[in-house]
Amino acid sequence: MSIVKALLFASALVAAPLHAQSAAGPAVETPAPDRVAAAEKLIDAMMPASQRQAMMAQIVSATMANISAGMEQRFSAEEQLQDPKVKAVFDRFLARQQQLTLDQVNDQLPGLFDAMARAYARRFTVGQLGEIEAFFNTPTGRAYMTESMSIMSDPDIAAWQRQSIAASMDRLPTELERLRKDLEAVGADTPDQA
Repeated sequence: MSIVKALLFASALVAAPLHAQSAAGPAVETPAPDRVAAAEKLIDAMMPASQRQAMMAQIVSATMANISAGMEQRFSAEEQLQDPKVKAVFDRFLARQQQLTLDQVNDQLPGLFDAMARAYARRFTVGQLGEIEAFFNTPTGRAYMTESMSIMSDPDIAAWQRQSIAASMDRLPTELERLRKDLEAVGADTPDQA
């Protein structure tokens, strides 16, 4: 597989979590206003507004570092990636994808937290939301939230994610060829092979 295809795959991996729930699903019931208000208080306790962008930056950074390491693990033996000029292009691409993802996440944060409030409000009563909020206002609750944001950079999780990315990269050429054949079978135009 070419480096170009790998880079396109990497950008799709980064964007995937942002669009994972974009497909229209069944209509959902609007939660009661008191439950939404209680859920908003809980979310403020879990992820204070003043810390949200930093928390999201930490998640995006850890995820991108693991994607990059997984791709480098897969392509480290390839001659193209040994070339310092190609490596510099690869690194710039990944840095740009990280920044674009972070910008998109930050732009979408208000909508995310509104959606989270409604999701919590559908699942928990006002009393339960208050109890959960009380936990997050304790030292242990605050420590949990702080540490849970950095969990993706834990060495064991990072190693698992790098291995998973490398395995996905190994599978990609076969999957792209299958897609090309499936598109041809239905009479669709297919892009030239890179």
